[in-house]
Amino acid sequence: MIQDRAGEYDAALKVCGQWTRAEPEPPGKTLEEYEAELDQRMAEADARFLAAEAQAEKDRAERAKHYDHDRAQARLGERSARCGTLERHAHGRGTTGCRGQAPTVRAVPRLLHDR
Repeated sequence: MIQDRAGEYDAALKVCGQWTRAEPEPPGKTLEEYEAELDQRMAEADARFLAAEAQAEKDRAERAKHYDHDRAQARLGERSARCGTLERHAHGRGTTGCRGQAPTVRAVPRLLHDR
């Protein structure tokens, strides 16, 4: 059996509206407090970023100490010579060679087979 309880609900809402909390609500932050908190977070983020950048620069400087220009040029020349050889072999196959990159795994056996 369905009963219409609208009157009971209205009365209950009136009573509930009279209730209050025993303790006061916590005070909200002021705009100045929010801005100060945001400024602090931004300053911390900036400090972390600057520390990471300083570490990266230190790492780059350390790697630069070990850089050998002559060795790098020799490696580049070796790769260029290898690419030139592969381009000559691949010329009849309609491929363009490695263009400064290592040949694909599929291209090497085919090129070696055509010798």
